[in-house]
Amino acid sequence: MKKLIRIGLLLGLILLMAQSAWALPIQQNDWVNLKTSPNDDFKYEMTNINTHDDWSSYYTFCLESQVRFYSSWDYRVESVSDYAKGNYGYDKVSDETKWLYASNMEGLFGSGLKDKLQSAIWWLEGEVGGLEADWDYFDDNYDSYGYDTTGWDIKAINIVDKWGRDSQSQLVGEYNPVPEPATMILFGIGLLGIAGMGRKKTKV
Repeated sequence: MKKLIRIGLLLGLILLMAQSAWALPIQQNDWVNLKTSPNDDFKYEMTNINTHDDWSSYYTFCLESQVRFYSSWDYRVESVSDYAKGNYGYDKVSDETKWLYASNMEGLFGSGLKDKLQSAIWWLEGEVGGLEADWDYFDDNYDSYGYDTTGWDIKAINIVDKWGRDSQSQLVGEYNPVPEPATMILFGIGLLGIAGMGRKKTKV
């Protein structure tokens, strides 16, 4: 019975590690600072200002053209989700939008296209101000087959101001691949081996 409990605990640890590999370092109820980005490739910059060891910054695009924010203000993260909060409820972030973000981060599009990218994202998300021609530029000129974002964790960061008012949802992502199943199995076997060695030592 004790052996089964030990194996269960080790498997639980392995699953927990695999799950945490996908978690963005921005979480619900964190406070972030949002400002216009000086970077040529992204519209905005979001910095986590919670009491962590370091302040983590992320380049972002906005998901709602009709919701405003004030640059350099602090905002509370209401949710981290695959859905952006708008004036009329929640909208799922499209796979194409996530692909645009990941590909831009990987340097596929070159530099200086942040306005065209923002417009393409707005069009994909059904927002006012987005142009289909801007989406067609990326879809037609780059290998977008399947809109692959393997290894990327890309979410909508829904924020509110200090009075609780809805502010502009931001698209944030991080490359953080989950270990392959074979790697996790080998890791688990190693943990079981260490546990077995410890048990033998206690019997001597």
